[in-house]
Amino acid sequence: MEKVIPVFLCLVLVFSLAACGNQIIYSEEEINALREMYPEYFDLPTAKGLEVYVWQMAPDSYSFGVLSGTNREKTDGELWNLKGTSADEMKVILSTYDIDGENIVIIPFQKPISSYLGDYWIIQEGESEDSITARQQAYIDNIREMLFDRN
Repeated sequence: MEKVIPVFLCLVLVFSLAACGNQIIYSEEEINALREMYPEYFDLPTAKGLEVYVWQMAPDSYSFGVLSGTNREKTDGELWNLKGTSADEMKVILSTYDIDGENIVIIPFQKPISSYLGDYWIIQEGESEDSITARQQAYIDNIREMLFDRN
């Protein structure tokens, strides 16, 4: 009987992990620390999705903010008042929402506090519309991978 219990517990653990898929589970401590730092990013309505805004401060330095999805453009004030989180912090914040990834829109924008102009914004002379669209989609795909990787 003593050997049955550990085997049973191991099986329960394996099936529990399999049910979670590749989803990373963050500790309550991690979530609460971020909730204190960024209370405005938690408990947002998700009926119209979420909008994750990203701006760059340097070539490999990204900052993120999140707002509820709406049917209107956000005002400059709303965007400029976003507090920047790291990609890892935003991953934790987004993990608190019960929302599919396709209902989270990634929106790059140029924040006035940054003088850095990322590749997303630079259009080469004579560059085709298809090339611009492909480059911008690759940028968004890279951001999505940063936020939703399953490693």
